[in-house]
Amino acid sequence: MRGTAVRTILRAACAAAVAVGVSGCMTVPTGGRVHAGSQASQDSQGGRNIQVPAAYAVEGLSPKDVVGGFRLASAVLSNPAIARSYLADPTWQPTEGVHVIDESGESVVYAINGDTATVRVIDKWVGTIFTDGTYQPQPNGATSDVTYTLTKSAPQSKGEWRISKLPNFLVLDRTEVENAFWQGSLYYLSPGGQFLVPVRVFLPHTATDVATALVEQLSQPVPGWLAHAGVFSALPQTDQAPTVTVSGDVATVDLPPPFGNLNAIERDQASAQLTYTLVRSGVASQVRITVGGAPLPNSRQAVTQTLKTWSAFDPDVLRTATFTYIDDAGVPRLANGAPLLSPPLPEPTATKGTGTAAPGPRPRFVSAVVAPRLVGSSGPDLVAGVTRNPDNTQTLYAGPINAVVPVLSAASFSTPSWDLLGNVWTVEQVSTGAQEILVGVVTPTTTPKFQRVNIDGTLASSLIVSLKVSRDGTRVALVVRSTTGSQLWVGRVERSDRGVTIGGLYPVAPNVQPAADGVAWASATSLAILATSSGSEIVTAWLVDVDGWDATIQQVPFDASSLTAAPNQPLAIGTKSRQVEVLNGSAWQVVVDGGTVPNYPS
Repeated sequence: MRGTAVRTILRAACAAAVAVGVSGCMTVPTGGRVHAGSQASQDSQGGRNIQVPAAYAVEGLSPKDVVGGFRLASAVLSNPAIARSYLADPTWQPTEGVHVIDESGESVVYAINGDTATVRVIDKWVGTIFTDGTYQPQPNGATSDVTYTLTKSAPQSKGEWRISKLPNFLVLDRTEVENAFWQGSLYYLSPGGQFLVPVRVFLPHTATDVATALVEQLSQPVPGWLAHAGVFSALPQTDQAPTVTVSGDVATVDLPPPFGNLNAIERDQASAQLTYTLVRSGVASQVRITVGGAPLPNSRQAVTQTLKTWSAFDPDVLRTATFTYIDDAGVPRLANGAPLLSPPLPEPTATKGTGTAAPGPRPRFVSAVVAPRLVGSSGPDLVAGVTRNPDNTQTLYAGPINAVVPVLSAASFSTPSWDLLGNVWTVEQVSTGAQEILVGVVTPTTTPKFQRVNIDGTLASSLIVSLKVSRDGTRVALVVRSTTGSQLWVGRVERSDRGVTIGGLYPVAPNVQPAADGVAWASATSLAILATSSGSEIVTAWLVDVDGWDATIQQVPFDASSLTAAPNQPLAIGTKSRQVEVLNGSAWQVVVDGGTVPNYPS
């Protein structure tokens, strides 16, 4: 209810408030060192989404105007008294987070019956900010359907329309969220403690000490969505608050006494979490960590710590590697044209009618992916690939690059995907149309064994055409195809005594339809997607945050058919004309003729 007509009413209400001497016509504050987001967006009429100052409730407002005024004032988190002036009960507190909406499709229905009225507002529901500060998008077409009950007879109403019943969550549009909340990043640990796992959080502008708020949150329970994936924090939960002071580009974190009981491994893990959280959230570029004023020891013997100090925990700091591709003969090759496999797969033998053996046709690869490697890691490279056989079935190969072996055969397999622990994932389709998600551990010396992965009910009966696992092993991105097109979903990896399950699924970029080989983890926080948008046949590359909040667009050649991405590497695509192109600055450059399906180690 912040459309053109309502804006006019609210401007008048604000002017009236000033005329009668009521304070509260104020703009929402922005700024600070933590990213606060953009300050304007396009409204449904194509003009600028100008923010109308919120005003205290005044006399003579209709039920519709009261609800509109309340929803606008809800965004002023620094002065909740403005929003409460529209309520019959001024003690109301929102306890269930924020519904983020797009008002372009807003519908308002209201009715008055004596001293009671109802106002029903239906908006496009974009997503939810939960009480732990994390965000998740809603499926395309979701609606936020909220009914407000108003009365004139409550003691606080004084004969004016005031809201007496409303939901326990705020309803804000995207611009209001970006104006009212800071955006920071919290870094937790993967189940084995080897890697950092990031999550964006939204902190109200009322949290004036953002650095301390971020550190305090690391000492609270892990956000529920990640906790189910076994993600944890090395920082002990405590009611004793840390203190954070920032001087120049250095943040000093003084921790309470319980942190002095951490063992050597936990001290390193906690130090990595604190350093990445404060640096990546824009608070500082260096961090000092103390307990009661004394430096917290760490294995790096670093008093002042930076991202480089703890890069071994960062799944985006990888050994430099180029992409592989499949040439016109079905041979996997490195970007420089050299064969990937050494030796290549042996030629199978077939028996002639005379009974003599003769070479059979060599299996043709349709995809091949090298496992990602951390800087400083040793041992042979691992690879997984899929071949198309003469009988049109497919075989999954895996193993060290000099000794790959066939593992499974089926009607088809999705392009394999690796995490940094040597787990390779794929989706197997059998001839009956049934499918299985499979994951197996690959080592240089053992034959890979795969196990079935369960998936929660959201997509249990859907056709999954692509699965890409995050390098930290905690999350997966799935491309799901239906009669209406394709959709990208993100889920978490849950491991228990009952096996492996993909759960907590939510849609990302619900307005685009990704290609089967068009999704890659560009980093631990973002996905690269090759897709068409709803109602269009033009293929575009999108860089989308894992939580779906932000997205940027990159134009691609018109016949792009596959995409790959990796941290600190240029985007690469394969085309229908069997070329591989990389993004060189702002221009696409052909680097391979006669090849397709490029894949960075991932």
